[in-house]
Amino acid sequence: MSGPLPLALRLIAGSSGGVRSRSLRRRAALFGIAGSLLTRYGWVYAGRCSARDWRLPLEILTVSSVIRKHPQPKPKTEAAS
Repeated sequence: MSGPLPLALRLIAGSSGGVRSRSLRRRAALFGIAGSLLTRYGWVYAGRCSARDWRLPLEILTVSSVIRKHPQPKPKTEAAS
């Protein structure tokens, strides 16, 4: 929204003239601002989701997950004779 659409509108506005050109430039500006705001809020939301579980993106294992993946071998007991 903040990239291709405003660019296309500005290119069309450049090829047309008069009142239509002014209207297209204003729409391009509004779409650019709206796209920038949506992008900013998207990054903030992604950052909050990432901060909830910071171990996941960094692939840091917790002690309990290491124990589950690599359990300690049980000691062998000798049979009493």
